[in-house]
Order: sequence, then structure tokens, then C-alpha cells
Amino acid sequence: MSAIWGKVLFNQENVNPSIYAMEKKYRSFCKIDRFETVHSNNVYMGCGIQYITEEARLEKLPFYDDKNNFYLVADCLLDNREMLIDELKLDSDIPDGTIIANAFRVWGIDCVKRLEGMFALAIYSAEKNVLYLATDPISSRCLYYCVKDNYCIFSTLLEPIVDVTNNTEINLNYMKDFLIAPGLLPQISATETPYNEIFKIRPGRYLEIHEKGICEVQYFTLKKKSTPKMPAEAWGKQFRMVFEECVKECLRTNGEVAIAMSSGFDSASVGALASDYMKKENKKLMAYTYVPHLEVTKERENDIVNEKEDVLKIVEMHPNIVPHFLDNNGDSCLNHLDEGIEIMEIPYKAFVNLPNLMEIYGCASQNGAKVVLTGQFGNSTISNGKIDDVLYDLHCKKKFLKLLLTLNKYSKKVKEKRLEAIISCRKLFKYEDKVKREGGELLLENPFVSENICNGYPAYNRLVENEFLFLARNLTDEELYKKTMCLPSMLTYLGEMETKMGLRYGIVIRDPTRDPNMMQFCYDIPYELYAYKGVPRWLIRGNMADVLPQSILDNWLRYGVQNRDWLSRLKANSSATISVLEDNSWENCLLDYEHYRMFIDVFQNEPDKVTPGLTLNIIIALIVDKFMNEKSKN
Repeated sequence: MSAIWGKVLFNQENVNPSIYAMEKKYRSFCKIDRFETVHSNNVYMGCGIQYITEEARLEKLPFYDDKNNFYLVADCLLDNREMLIDELKLDSDIPDGTIIANAFRVWGIDCVKRLEGMFALAIYSAEKNVLYLATDPISSRCLYYCVKDNYCIFSTLLEPIVDVTNNTEINLNYMKDFLIAPGLLPQISATETPYNEIFKIRPGRYLEIHEKGICEVQYFTLKKKSTPKMPAEAWGKQFRMVFEECVKECLRTNGEVAIAMSSGFDSASVGALASDYMKKENKKLMAYTYVPHLEVTKERENDIVNEKEDVLKIVEMHPNIVPHFLDNNGDSCLNHLDEGIEIMEIPYKAFVNLPNLMEIYGCASQNGAKVVLTGQFGNSTISNGKIDDVLYDLHCKKKFLKLLLTLNKYSKKVKEKRLEAIISCRKLFKYEDKVKREGGELLLENPFVSENICNGYPAYNRLVENEFLFLARNLTDEELYKKTMCLPSMLTYLGEMETKMGLRYGIVIRDPTRDPNMMQFCYDIPYELYAYKGVPRWLIRGNMADVLPQSILDNWLRYGVQNRDWLSRLKANSSATISVLEDNSWENCLLDYEHYRMFIDVFQNEPDKVTPGLTLNIIIALIVDKFMNEKSKN
């Protein structure tokens, strides 16, 4: 993998050497093996190359083709390199960036349609005076750009553009989006950034940039394929085949492989399949699991708050998995906010999980890992299948007999009275039908946000324009599932987080559950099969019994709760928590100072009344305050 950056002037003037300052952030922030640059008249391109694979040592990026007169720089890890090598008649040890250069020679910018894997690239055709910028179908590698005054600046990281762009102003709509977005959703727009003039590329798109403007082309989208009717068992076999191939593609590296693994279906399934492949080559899979530092209590009977015991059950089935259990030394998440903002470069809401992930990625890197697997997206693909969602979809499609049969089998398994289950479903469906028909109401859920935030800010319109069609929805039918699975803003955010974490720690983070081939399979499969015969999450439960412990598969009501002790950590060192909260000015016009002071008083005098929800909300507001205060100083 790589970090890429550069500038192209379309009026053919020479690039000023001051642009070299873009490289500074990459040298100070990233774990890079080699830096290369090209500067020729109106073109400047830079690349920081990580030796994730053996072929990466041979990369010649940036690349200039004097015969065809184009420049290319790419951040790439191709999964179909063998196929492309055969098709283009290339040497077997050729690096991925050179494969892309050869593909561009043959197919032009349409080459992006033939690339599989992770990539972000910039290609400047000097002959046409056109710059192409592109990311892969799910934007697993982020790419930012700024276009004005006959030039374009692009970069994997955001701050190098900020550093060399004059008069970069904060995008207040972006900050407001962050504060009003439902739950822990970090952003609404798939293209906007915290800065008015800097944007990012949407999944499956490329940009054609020239003197007269920008043309965006969508080269990839998920569409339901025409598939023959198959029994559930055949779908199950196909799922397993696709899943295994997605996992296998992620293992190409000349270093060690690690996984951020819980005992949940997603990462556990990825880890089980990966370990089986690696066992054939006598390799170990390093697994890193978060465990609570403080004693915690369950909110529900079936909550799993410490996953160590179940992870060890998985290890028993796969002895080449080497477990590591980490607790971040009991540290508070507030102690890592500044570091999180430095890495993410944007306001973020994963502040509870991020410190633990940073510890996992750092330890994995120190132990020689160059690939770290996750199953982060699995709830949207391989382990989709909440029983209420599937029942509601059958209700919407008026498949009432199948609905009753499915509900009957589920109720029998979990020992729920069928009549009570039917009555409960009717009430739930009636409410959901009303919301679906009339639309949801936008509520300002965070009490630490000023009530004036919506003045001159079209919140509801922005949510609709950016495809947030699930306001106030509790259940997910097939139509809504397909929209949310492909939500561009979520995909670009995940790409931002994984790209920057990977550059920070010298690794590549790979999630087979978010592979476009897996997403395509999940798009095509009949929705009712997600809870086939009343079995929730049937894709895993019905097709992974040979690699996962039966005790985990059989507990239908099991619910893993990670980072359960995060609030206890804040309360255990309350003086430090108060110090962090009071260290900020809280003078931002978007925030509510009165509620902020009330929270601090309660935290100091009646800590038992402090709830997780309120604490999450105040830290969300705190991050905005920190981010905007820091940027106002620069």
C-alpha cells in the first residue's frame, strides 16, 4: 500500500516548489518504507510506499510513461493481479502499480472497472491535459482533492492539502451534520470534509478534472443480478465459497497476519477461515481481543461483557490462532482524544473503541504483522438476519403464511409463547408501517448542542439528499437493507479510518465482510434466507458450524458487549475526567454551555446519575469543540 499526493496545473505553468511541504505530514505521521516524488513542469506527484507485499519493494511510483505521455501514482493492493497479469501478458513478479499503468495503456480510465482490491489513484494525461482521480468500489482507500484556479491538489491524508491551500475555512454544515447525525453515525455527506474547499471521492467513482471543470463518473454500483432459483442449501454453499475466497484474498503479504477478533460471528468467522488457510502453510494467526480492565455488570442476562472465554473456545478449534488479550491498561478514552483527532483528521465518534484499536494495531505491527483482519462490516453482510427484520419484510411482501411459519419456528427455539409473539409483531409492524408511510421526525437528541444549530441549516433536506432514508425506522426490510448496506457516507468513513490507521502503524487493515463480492452476494440472496426457517443470522449459523463452537452458534439471544467498562474508567479517575472537560473553552456557538456545566456538576457530586448516553453525547460535543478550537489557532 501507499500514501499518494500531488498537484497538477492545467494552465501548464510550473508547480511552485513550495508544494514539497505536502510530504512533511507523511514523513512525521506515517510508517513508510520508501518515499519517491516526480516534479516535471506542471506536474508534481509523491508516493510513500509500504512494503506490505514482496512485489511492493519493486514499485516505481510515481510513474511516468514517456511514450504515452501520462503520469500515474497509486495506492493499491490488487486481488486479481494474476488475472490481469495473464490478460496483459506481464511478468509474474510485477508490482501492482505497474500493473495499473499497463492496464491504463490498454483500456484508458476504463481500467478501473477491471481492478479488484483496494486502490486510490491519480493519472494525469499530459496529452489531453486531464487528471483522473479514482477510488475502488467501496472507497477502502480514501482520497481527498481540492480544485480551484486552474489546478488540482490531491492527497491520501487531509492535512497536507490544508497546509498548502490558502484561506481554507471550516465547513460549518459538516460540523452540524456530525452533531445531529443519528446515534454514533459520524457523518452524513459522502463527499464533504470539515473544510469548505476540500472534498473526497465517493465509492465506485472516478473524476475527470480539466480546465473547464469536473466530471464525476460512476463506474461501479451494486445491482441485483439475475440468479437462478436455488434451494437454501445451495445459497449456503455459495455463501461459504464466496466468503472463503474473500478471506483468502486478504492474506497476501510478506509479513505476519493478525486479526482484531472478538467472539462475535463476524471477526470469529473471518479468523476461523483465515487460520485454516494459514495452517496449510504452517503459519500462525495472531489474534488480539479487548477485555475489560474493571469488573462490569451485565445489563441483560445474555450479554457477554468479557469475551476471553469464548475466544479461547475458538482457539481450541483452531490451534494456530495465537491469542492476545489487551485492556489498554485501564486507560480512559478521554486520554486519547487528541491522538484520535490527529490520526483521523476529522471529528469522529468512535472514541470509545478507537483507543483499543490503536493498541491492537500498534501491538500487531510491533509483532511483525503487515495485514490486520477485521469483521467490522459483518452486521451488514455475513451476520445480517435479525428475526424482526425478516418477519417485517415478509409482512411488507404479504407472505403471511411464511411469516407465521418462520415466527413459529423461532418462538419454539427461544421458548416464547406464539400468541404473545404474534401480538407483539402486529404492534411493531403497525408502528413501522406508519413511520415508513409518513416519514420520520428529525429530533435533536444531543442536549449539549445548541438549539440554534438548525438556524439557516437545512438538516432534514441534507439527510434526505445524502440518502439517509431510515430516520425513525426500527426495522429493516429488504428495500431499506440494500440502501443502507451501500450507504456512500458510511463506506467513505470506514475507508478514511482504515487508511489512516494503516498508514500510522505500517499495516493494511482488511475486512473480508466488506468485500464487493460479498456485498454483491448479500444483495442477490433472497432476503428471507437471512433468517431461514426462523434461524436468525442463518448465513453463519447454517453454514459455519464446522469452524465455530456450537455453544456460540446455539445461543440465539447471545449479545456481545465490547468496551463495557469505558464509563467505569471515566468515573474511576473522576478528577482527570473533569480536568479534560473543563480544559476546553466551550465557547463554540454550536454547543450549549449551560447543559455542559450541569453535566460536570452531576459528574462531580452524583456520579451514579451519569448515564452512558449523556456521557457519549458530551464527548461528541467535546470533540467538535476541540477540533474547531485547534483549527482556529492555525
